[in-house]
Amino acid sequence: MMTCCIVSFGQSKLDFQEMESEAEDNFRANNFHVALPLFLKLDSLYPNSNKYCYSIGVCYMAKEEPIKALKNLEKCLLDRDNYPTILYYYLGRAYHLSLRLDEAILYYTLYQNQFKGSTSKTDLQTLEELDRDIQMCMNGKVLMANPLEIEIVNLGAEINTIYPEYGPVISADETELIFTSNRPNTIGGRKDEGDGLYYEDVYISTKKNGKWLAPVQMGANINTANHDASIALSPDGQTLFIYRFDQEKSNSSGDLYTSKLEGNNWTKAERLSDKINTNGW
Repeated sequence: MMTCCIVSFGQSKLDFQEMESEAEDNFRANNFHVALPLFLKLDSLYPNSNKYCYSIGVCYMAKEEPIKALKNLEKCLLDRDNYPTILYYYLGRAYHLSLRLDEAILYYTLYQNQFKGSTSKTDLQTLEELDRDIQMCMNGKVLMANPLEIEIVNLGAEINTIYPEYGPVISADETELIFTSNRPNTIGGRKDEGDGLYYEDVYISTKKNGKWLAPVQMGANINTANHDASIALSPDGQTLFIYRFDQEKSNSSGDLYTSKLEGNNWTKAERLSDKINTNGW
């Protein structure tokens, strides 16, 4: 007599449903960095299905990885009636960032068509933004037809890390560089729920003998436990403009602040008046 034993590998149906629910909940909450690995896992369980291609594509667009996004979003075109029309926008954006500008214009226009004739303030604003996206593509085609030879040089390991560095502003004599980064030593040590990155802080580096020295965080007058980012530096190098966002506040929004250089120290950043700052960002 032979006894057969069947062993079931993988996850139970309940585990699968819980994973799918968690992925979809985070997707709806715009927590794309959490949703993406869940959708990728789900997609691996059904390699011949396009069930998750739209969600994966949108998540990759949030990470600004257009090539990976297109690999998934283009699959949605095989059954486009099952997806929201904003699919056309994501395709346009992905083609745009991939420098496939004719295709970008096509899909921006397809998405734009659904708002034609609307008098809604929101729809009119969307139309205006899409007009600008299309114009950027048109400008891009002209620029790409007449390329310039430009050398881009990495500032090196003293400035750049595995974490994002951006928002650089530089003094007129090019001896001081102020920039924003999302590093683990951020004041407060918190991560943003939306993108999973550490809160922004502002850093400063000085050039010595033609090389940038290791940057340091600017003091407590500039950096807080919230998001703090560099925006601009006045021509005389005496006024620094920063952006600050407190995610914990109700009805929170991003505001602009200024700090003055007094001797070697930056003063406590002060919020610009309501003539500049509003309830918006």
